Amino acid sequence: RRIVVGPFEEADLVALAEIEKAAEDGGVDAVRALLSPVEAGLGQVTEVPVGRDAAARLRRGQSVILRGRDAPADEDAVYATCGGELVAIGEVAHGELVPRRVFVLGEG
Repeated sequence: RRIVVGPFEEADLVALAEIEKAAEDGGVDAVRALLSPVEAGLGQVTEVPVGRDAAARLRRGQSVILRGRDAPADEDAVYATCGGELVAIGEVAHGELVPRRVFVLGEG
C-alpha cells in the first residue's frame, strides 16, 4: 500500500467522507480549509513569478517571453504564479514560457 506520494504523506490525507461533510456543514470555505493548495505538489518544480499582463496571456493559453536576470532560459517544467496564485504549468524554451496547463483559481 502506498503511503507517500511526492511531498505528501499519510498524515496529509483527507477522507472523502470528511470533505463531503465539510461541504454540507460549511460550504466551499470549509472544504478549502481541509485541502492543501495546488502548489503544494509542485515543490520540486521551478516557480516563475509573472505580472498581471503575462498571467492573463498564460490563462488564455498564450506563451510569454520571460525577461530579467533570474528568468530561466530553458527548463522542462516550471509553474507560473501571479501574486502568489498558481497561473500555469509549462516549460521554458529559449526564454519563452509555454503553458501546458492553465488554472483559474480563486477570484481570478
